Amino acid sequence: MDYNPFNMNYQINIHEMKKKTEIEDKLLFDINNNFQEYINDIEYIKKNFIQIDNIINSEKYFNINIFNQLNKQNQQIQVKLFEHPNTIYSIFQYFYLKRKNYMGMNLTGLIQGKMETGLGFRTSINKMSLKSIKDIELKNIIEHYFLNTYTDMENINIYKINAKTFAWSNYTSNTYKFIYLIANLTTQKFFFIFEKN
Repeated sequence: MDYNPFNMNYQINIHEMKKKTEIEDKLLFDINNNFQEYINDIEYIKKNFIQIDNIINSEKYFNINIFNQLNKQNQQIQVKLFEHPNTIYSIFQYFYLKRKNYMGMNLTGLIQGKMETGLGFRTSINKMSLKSIKDIELKNIIEHYFLNTYTDMENINIYKINAKTFAWSNYTSNTYKFIYLIANLTTQKFFFIFEKN
């Protein structure tokens, strides 16, 4: 007898699919809420905080001041860096609002040729504290500029932003995998640094 794959009986567990969809819905809802919080924070920093001068050029990290010596160019990249989280959120929001449930999968649409559930956006923007930073070099850089007698460790916010889709070619021949926005809530100052690929 010839093998026919269409004769096989597949068991579909509707209860499991429904449960999976509910979990994904909750995760997507949480991602959306987190994005809104981060975007509001970043917008507040942009309008109310002052950028500090710093020089960072390690094997792993780089900063904005080394890109361009001219203030005008520096301001242009700063504007784009502040816009980048909004761009990420806009893409997520477009698919989040149009999501459909098929066979227990929360499909939000095609992104770069793949079906995206929206869950891939979880690590696109993350808010961290200084205590949660595991990378000693990054921690030392932040502490060098921001940790003093006036600033508590709890008053430093770090936003880690996926930089793969940032238009680096407009500013430099290098590309970076993450943009870090480091904000001191006590002094209302901030700076950007970039993690090399």
